[in-house]
Amino acid sequence: MDSARVVLLILLFSLRVGSAFPQGKARLLEPGKPVESELAGAQTHTYTLNLEANLVAWQEGAGLVLSVSAPDGIKLFDLECSRQEEAATIAARQGGAYRVKVWLLDSTGRAGHYRVRLDRFLTETEYLVERLAGLGRLWGAIKFFHPFLAYKEIDWDGALVAAIPRVKAARGGQEYREAIQTMLQALRDPATTAELAAVEPTASGAVADAREKRKYSDVVGGFVVIDVIESSKALTNRNYTVLSKVPEILAEIEKSKGVVLDCRFRGIPESAASPYFIRLFLDRILPNLLQGAVPLGTERYRIHNGYPPQRGSTSGGYTSAFVAEIPGTIAGVAKEVKPLAVLIDWNAPELLPVWAGLQAAGARIVQSGRASGTAGARSFKFALPDGVLVNIRLAEFVHPGGGTAFVPDLQLSSGAETDENAIAGAIAVMGAPGRGQKCRQRGSGGSSGRTAGRPISPDAFPCRRVPAPCAVSVLEHHRVLLPV
Repeated sequence: MDSARVVLLILLFSLRVGSAFPQGKARLLEPGKPVESELAGAQTHTYTLNLEANLVAWQEGAGLVLSVSAPDGIKLFDLECSRQEEAATIAARQGGAYRVKVWLLDSTGRAGHYRVRLDRFLTETEYLVERLAGLGRLWGAIKFFHPFLAYKEIDWDGALVAAIPRVKAARGGQEYREAIQTMLQALRDPATTAELAAVEPTASGAVADAREKRKYSDVVGGFVVIDVIESSKALTNRNYTVLSKVPEILAEIEKSKGVVLDCRFRGIPESAASPYFIRLFLDRILPNLLQGAVPLGTERYRIHNGYPPQRGSTSGGYTSAFVAEIPGTIAGVAKEVKPLAVLIDWNAPELLPVWAGLQAAGARIVQSGRASGTAGARSFKFALPDGVLVNIRLAEFVHPGGGTAFVPDLQLSSGAETDENAIAGAIAVMGAPGRGQKCRQRGSGGSSGRTAGRPISPDAFPCRRVPAPCAVSVLEHHRVLLPV
């Protein structure tokens, strides 16, 4: 690595009033001189850093995006502040003024106050140590929490050894990302990947305005179409009058040919249509569309009561386990079962167990948007130096029949995702053979030695059980347990 200046940049964000920022002007960031300002709506604040070559930036905050560009205008990375404290390191290869932009992820959200400070310069040795330390933290997080390492034969130690020289030789964020991705390839998991962070502004305001005129439900060709997201958005805004319309919707369903549940977010952030309220609304509708007990999908993940040794016994009774949660159930009370289709777009992965349960019960699932091989994978975003962001799978989806795959009955092609085409496709697919039976019979195979057509039992894995009162769930406490 060439001799260069390396700098530490700190970004702090909180929701309180601060001084105004002069729009259209860029401020110069200087070491030890913090800058405070208020940020609201679609505003973007720009700063410049005068560096000769390399840049290392760290930031902390929530609700903001930090965007760094090189002197030639090429964007190096975007960093979303999803937690109160975030960190990322950026390496620059040009001399001149680097531009740092700060903007709100959701332009319709609350205004807030932030502080940005050019903190200190680091040595090249410290910079290399940061890269290697990031690699080590990532390797450890995956070793203890990635579900594949609970039952598949993967040489994860060997993957780390092979990655170290690649990380040392990497020049710039792209080569560092490639070195990290090479290690991740040992997992053979499409849900665990490394990428250079990039964030698109949320156009929730425009989308919300466009959907204000939509009805909670409508009748199309004799089929009742229920806009679940619009109803949930009303509940999220504490507008509970939508629940009073449920009896009207159910009365319309009794006279209909079938039902389409439109659960596509279409650009609306989950903060505007909370998955909690989606479940609340569906709890009022689904029992009236189904008969008998309908089991839903679930997930399995690793939990630790301390860390048991790899060899020998433990004096503290430490245990680890690979646990499948008990699936939920919908108690159907319908007098007559109507054909049912569900439109989804892969937002809110925590709702996938519901879609899988409906599919297993005979409903048709229609996916809008790009096909994904990672549906339902609960994950954790792990920030590394040079603006590299790694998405780590923390849990594995389990279908009601025991398999780990979820495949929609219909994938809408690009250009066929308009409301009219999507609803027409959902109505048409109700009369076609579904994938529910296939999913119920599909096992995961893998190195567990089980027949691919047999459901998977969580008891089949060679993991020791954790006493329930002592168990700590990674999904609830991963920020404490992950070595970040």
